[in-house]
Amino acid sequence: MVTKAFRKQVHQIFYHYKNLLQIPKYWHIRITTTDKLKCYAEVTYDYQSKKFDIAINPKLNQDLEDLKDSILHELLHILFTPGTSRIELMIQKIQCNEKFSIKQAKKNLSQYEEAIVAHLAKVIINQEKRIHD
Repeated sequence: MVTKAFRKQVHQIFYHYKNLLQIPKYWHIRITTTDKLKCYAEVTYDYQSKKFDIAINPKLNQDLEDLKDSILHELLHILFTPGTSRIELMIQKIQCNEKFSIKQAKKNLSQYEEAIVAHLAKVIINQEKRIHD
């Protein structure tokens, strides 16, 4: 049984990491607990709608470090979703034998890589400011 204290702890960790990673506020992320998972946690998403659902397995996340790792891990998946969505779209086109510009695909993926690197650099710099202030 999931206690109120455990749910509170999950939400505190979730919001802490969501803020540290500077995930856009307009991305709707719901976090729930379920013992039906076979793994520690998982995320499902609809990137077009910017809706994400994280499910945490309370049985496997009894240890605080495991819980933190699970939540942070899934939030990082969410942070990478724009690139993941583009890759999935490209794979669908390949599977359907659709024509697409490989040059444009490389350019788009390169732009996404630059965006995520810039975002992570900003996150780290902001953390340094907090430490030094």
